[in-house]
Amino acid sequence: MLDLGCGTGTLTTQLTNFAGTVIGVDSSYDMIEKARSKFNNIEFIVGDALNLPFENEFDVVFSDAVFHWIENHDLLLKNIHRALKDNDFRIDRVYAYDRPTVLKDEKQGLENWMKQFFVSELEQRSKENQEQIQEKIEKHYPSEQREEIWTSIQLKYIENYIGK
Repeated sequence: MLDLGCGTGTLTTQLTNFAGTVIGVDSSYDMIEKARSKFNNIEFIVGDALNLPFENEFDVVFSDAVFHWIENHDLLLKNIHRALKDNDFRIDRVYAYDRPTVLKDEKQGLENWMKQFFVSELEQRSKENQEQIQEKIEKHYPSEQREEIWTSIQLKYIENYIGK
């Protein structure tokens, strides 16, 4: 099984319950290093989903919260198709669900989340504008009215506001 966009390997290690061999791939060197340090029994590779080195190697490709980061879905699907053993490519199930996202670090959780997922968009803005964005979002979701568990609908609002 291939875990495409494996991040720090937390889900990858759970996938080993369903497949004898699981390989995790992520474009982030830092995330792969964390995964390797935590789960040394799994192979983790730094790699680009649009340039996968695999051909006819996997029965299943698993991916969670990755496709929205990749612009060229045609090339992505071609790479996934090439990586699969059965070249009669089809998607049996695609699940869309509202998975709650836990924002850690209490009051800093939202700010930290924004800095992680919108780093390039925020870097293009002045420090003052970044602070204005933070204030606008916090007004929309005041801390006394929000739980530190966010849904994809709330996160989509932020994504739209920042301009991803």
